[in-house]
Amino acid sequence: MDYFNCLHSQIYSYMKYKKVPIDLILYRCLEEPLNLFQNMIENGKSRWRYPFDIFDATDFEQIGIRVHHRKDPFYELKSDILGSLDQEEVVFLSVNPFYLPHREENQDGRHWLMVVGYDQANKYLIMDEEYTYYATFEYEEEVLAEAFSNGPQHLIYFSPCEPFYEKLKESYLQFYKQYNREQDVFFDAGVFWEQLEKNADTMTNRYFLAYRLFVGSMQITKKFFQYIKIPGNIVDHLETVAKLAENISSVIKKFELTGRLNYSFVEEKMRAARDQFYNIIEYVHSETLVEHLTSLSLSEVAKQTDIMADSSNEYMDVGQGGTFNQHQIDISSYYNNQAFGYSNSSADLTGGGEFFLLDGRSSLQGVVVHKDIEFSFCKHPGHGNDNVTCQGQVIPIDCRVYNGIWLLGCAEWGNAKGYIGIQFEDGDVEHIPAQLTDWAWRPRFGEAIVMTLPVFRKVKMAFVPDEGHIFAVHYPITREKRACKLLLPNCPNFHIFSIVMTSFAA
Repeated sequence: MDYFNCLHSQIYSYMKYKKVPIDLILYRCLEEPLNLFQNMIENGKSRWRYPFDIFDATDFEQIGIRVHHRKDPFYELKSDILGSLDQEEVVFLSVNPFYLPHREENQDGRHWLMVVGYDQANKYLIMDEEYTYYATFEYEEEVLAEAFSNGPQHLIYFSPCEPFYEKLKESYLQFYKQYNREQDVFFDAGVFWEQLEKNADTMTNRYFLAYRLFVGSMQITKKFFQYIKIPGNIVDHLETVAKLAENISSVIKKFELTGRLNYSFVEEKMRAARDQFYNIIEYVHSETLVEHLTSLSLSEVAKQTDIMADSSNEYMDVGQGGTFNQHQIDISSYYNNQAFGYSNSSADLTGGGEFFLLDGRSSLQGVVVHKDIEFSFCKHPGHGNDNVTCQGQVIPIDCRVYNGIWLLGCAEWGNAKGYIGIQFEDGDVEHIPAQLTDWAWRPRFGEAIVMTLPVFRKVKMAFVPDEGHIFAVHYPITREKRACKLLLPNCPNFHIFSIVMTSFAA
């Protein structure tokens, strides 16, 4: 999610691996939009310099983990590093990534990574983030020490202690009690427009980053509220606000890159997000929340398996042994964008006059096969709309129990994120996090490239790839109930060319 910085992300992943109930301390992730406005929009703090305090040392102690934070030269900390590794604990080091070959940085910077092992030859095994997964690298001690010495020289490691869950509940109550009730300025389209008139280039980027961070705040707070079993529809409000903020950030990003802004859309979505967010504010100050937290047994919650584990993006081996049925979903009536065209056509995938160029190709095959999945797409590419730019369309599907959904698609003007909804006959909806990589980049979210074509651009740009990709990606459906509708993301740079759903064969 676009919320955790590199240190938060690594600590969270490690604690989940160690089966520490870290979800119990995510309550601080409910950002105040006013703080985002003042820090990121007015003062221009980047996502990485925003003053996070979400993983407080006191909170960690209340769930049974003591935080050790040291700031000294590398060789003075070496005994702490090795001692922690000998206890099978990870050590988190702040480094200057310029000095680590695997980072391929061209300037000084700041980064955190995990040291997970060492050997007698003074080689250290580290783990670092690679898009949506962690990769391992081995470095000589001298290399790691140089990267550390040229950075902030901070070290963090953890040790167990006795939890104090009742104290943690008091922290919850105090946090929500102090939550500011007035948050209007972040959602004020008039203020947004005034900021653009002052300096459009700077302010669009600031608003985009602030709203991306706000999306992550809403998504993680939703996860926390579900984890502690908050009753009522507050989770729905969080989900709605996250989607609206996602819409706003996408439109702002497109304006930043193309100079075209749908102001009425931004105004409408900001107003709706504000109204929904005030439902959340009302709830966190309510007696209903106080009563729920007072009666809650956090020790019992901590014992449960985290039911909100993220859906895996790994591919499923379908079509082997005849175990799965495929169901092509007809989306042709929802086509609203043309991605394929010839040099004299009006095709425009991105809004900037860019598209997949068909010159020199008599035709494209109407079916693409990947992992035994047969994707059917537009019958006559290059002659009219051929894909769906996602705007929350609702597509009826045959009622049955499905176990997976495959998409043929791509993003433009950056990666696209959203939720695909599977609505069941009983009205329940399963929201599946979905991500697609920008068409000009290699896949970053578990997709596979299934088609590569030249890109036509009205205006040639330096350092921009001259080929674009279409990707295949799979998402599992976890609820074994009869589904009747497919809800597409509300994210206009998320493009879908074909959809295939799978079900278990009888």
